[in-house]
Amino acid sequence: MVKRRIFVLTLAASGHLNPMCGLVHELCKQTNIECFFYNGGKFKETIEKTGASFCLYPNVDALVSKYSEAPKLTDKDGHTKFFANFMQFQFEVSYECVPQLVKDVETHKPDLIIYDPIFYPAKFLIEILKKKSIPMKYVEFFPNFVFDEEMMKTMPGANERSFSQLWILIKSFYKQYGISRHFNLSVYNPFTLMAPVKEHMKIVAVFPELHPRVNSYDNKHNFVGQCVSEEIRNQDFQSDDQLKSILDLFPIRDQTNQSNNDLKLIYMSLGTIFHSNSFIFDHFIEAIRSFDKNPGHKFKSSQLHAILSVGDKSMKAFEKRISTGQLSLPQNILIREKVPQLEILKRAHLFITHSGMNSISETIKYAVPIISIPLEGDQQINGIRSCDELELGIRLEALKISSDVFCDAIERVLTDEKYTKNIKQMSNTSAKYNGRVEATKLIMDYLNQDNETK
Repeated sequence: MVKRRIFVLTLAASGHLNPMCGLVHELCKQTNIECFFYNGGKFKETIEKTGASFCLYPNVDALVSKYSEAPKLTDKDGHTKFFANFMQFQFEVSYECVPQLVKDVETHKPDLIIYDPIFYPAKFLIEILKKKSIPMKYVEFFPNFVFDEEMMKTMPGANERSFSQLWILIKSFYKQYGISRHFNLSVYNPFTLMAPVKEHMKIVAVFPELHPRVNSYDNKHNFVGQCVSEEIRNQDFQSDDQLKSILDLFPIRDQTNQSNNDLKLIYMSLGTIFHSNSFIFDHFIEAIRSFDKNPGHKFKSSQLHAILSVGDKSMKAFEKRISTGQLSLPQNILIREKVPQLEILKRAHLFITHSGMNSISETIKYAVPIISIPLEGDQQINGIRSCDELELGIRLEALKISSDVFCDAIERVLTDEKYTKNIKQMSNTSAKYNGRVEATKLIMDYLNQDNETK
């Protein structure tokens, strides 16, 4: 049997990787498919669990380390610095990766390339293959909402007009000109690289009822639902005795039993990139400490248990503060560098999240109401859609948060049945879609259209 070969290209970031891994895991179950999944060394083990062959982007681990420290929201021009770092990272990765990708395509002759539409090296590769007249089929895989002009308007800092932004634009165009000359291309506008390619088939890992303005997209956009694989995504927690002891207090919920236990489990995570904004965690800790000061609250602090996933650098900072006596942590709060998110969401009653699309999809799947604290990028529109429009929780502005604001939001979400009811309904809708299976079927049908090349 002749194997159909698929190259998979995405950003070396968990939010972009997780849904792609779910799709690739399903594709690798097909007897006539072999996938070559490109990414950073940090994700090698996860990618190999999908059944794909892992391929390392040249020098990407060093670049990820170089740009891993996202600017804090409290920094001057924080949003602008984040965007500048993101653009610079993309250009440097392109210089390193594109020549090897071109060589690999010419050597291994894949039948299809599945790529993340905001990953610059993939866009440069497409232009080079087009220039070389190498026929290829492509699928754009969106791990989040379709990124278009309307989405751009919602990004933090989009309405700002400053010298910093102007300087970033100038530098971006200069970098784009240089890299286009380097690869002998004529693509000079860096922002066109972030836009979808109109003629390519599109798979969106979001179900249509969740996506904003879903009827405004053409039939090349396939809204298949979430693609994250629990088998690939899950982490063991049995070796962490403290975490296990907390989770043992909370049975796994289902749609018919939301747990009658008087105890409430709160889970808080700001994702894998933006967790350095530790002041948000500090406000939450103080909120739990002072929760009983408001006599009008239905719940007491003793009824609340919280698990905080704070990332490696924030964890070291918290450990130092605790060991030196600068921070006294309430007994009902557990802080960890990282935790098995899915296992916690199966039991949680409230999720405080930065509103990355992975987190939004997973909290909907497990019907956990949210407090949304968008920080950067697409998180703003995710928070607006899930909270302001669908009322799955409450959206807060990060720089306006205080312990009192947290107390009020926690009480409202835990006591107002509206949020629980809305997210249960959305969870039921989400369950009607099997994104991995549907996406795989679409891709297999597309591959079998042997006479079509894009």
